[in-house]
Amino acid sequence: KSIKLMVVLVLGLMLFSCENDPPDITSINNPEPLIIRQFENTDHTLEDTLDVTLEDDTTKRVTIDWERSLQDFEALEPGTFEIEGTIKSEAVANPQNLKAVQTITVEAANVNEALDYSDATYFTTMYETFEHPDKDAMNTLFVPSDAAIQSILDFLEMDLETLMDQDVFEPLMLDHMSAESISSNRLETNIPGVYTTLRDKDLVVEGEMGSPQIDGQHSLIESYEVEDAHIHVIDGMILSDDTLNMVGSGVFDDDLQARLLDILRNEGFINDILLGRKFTIFIPSQSALIEYADTEGISLNAFLESSEFETIILSHVVRAEYSVDDLYVETPELESVSGDIIDITLEDDDLYANDVLISDTETIDQMGTLLTIDAILTFEDE
Repeated sequence: KSIKLMVVLVLGLMLFSCENDPPDITSINNPEPLIIRQFENTDHTLEDTLDVTLEDDTTKRVTIDWERSLQDFEALEPGTFEIEGTIKSEAVANPQNLKAVQTITVEAANVNEALDYSDATYFTTMYETFEHPDKDAMNTLFVPSDAAIQSILDFLEMDLETLMDQDVFEPLMLDHMSAESISSNRLETNIPGVYTTLRDKDLVVEGEMGSPQIDGQHSLIESYEVEDAHIHVIDGMILSDDTLNMVGSGVFDDDLQARLLDILRNEGFINDILLGRKFTIFIPSQSALIEYADTEGISLNAFLESSEFETIILSHVVRAEYSVDDLYVETPELESVSGDIIDITLEDDDLYANDVLISDTETIDQMGTLLTIDAILTFEDE
């Protein structure tokens, strides 16, 4: 009798236990996939509850704890994405640790939608205005930021509409486009790299892995892959030599100023000038240049066009602007772009550079301070 009683008790406890175990979930009825346009925000919200199917083929409504909300989802890249959710209910068991899934398909935007999203208002106007048969061949577009374009407009003292009326506008736009499909990953890993613009000009990418320098000097701000194109926002304008000549035409009239500009361009400083970064240039007087040319047995014009003159000038150029007042107050020790030291001293109210008299000064708006000196500077290592 005791044994029979114990068996009855055990069976009773087992039946009681089974009756109180929550049923297992076999599947989750996930919500319908959402379709969102690239760069757009959605008004949809994730469902707080979903139906689950239990092991006895019945369904039950349960609470879902999503890992993030749709408002936190940024539709910046086309493709299919998922947001997972955890089941929060004591009325069911989830031994398989099944997750709720909201599938989101992001449809690729077009170039104009990407430009609107990037807030590149100046270039958007330029792109929409630009009409050219080669434009349809574009697979990659480099977009200068508003700040970069504004710097060029300030330098040229013109507004955007005036710039777009210039002969330079067409080659300028074509040099910001390429028929090559250049992804952000390709830009960041193919260093150094050379690409071709729609004007058949070389576009050089330098820098370091992960930090590409577009056109050898412009940083990559952000990139977007859109419908049939790659968009790269950069912090400068792509300016090849011939477009620079068109942009700067009529600004530098004096022959010597044009030669100085040519030297700075050859050394890669042209964008400093276009972006308003000024120089201090110690330029020997004409008599000092003639005297030096005579000692070399060549004409003055030949000397000015020579590579030797270019080397000399680079030791006379400081990559910062100092006015005469600045030099009187500070009498600093300056370093030229070639690394030579120019020591400014004051004696009897006269300024000297490495003991050579500074006899005249001129301010060139687009270039900086031009200081005439009575002789070519010499340096200690010479």
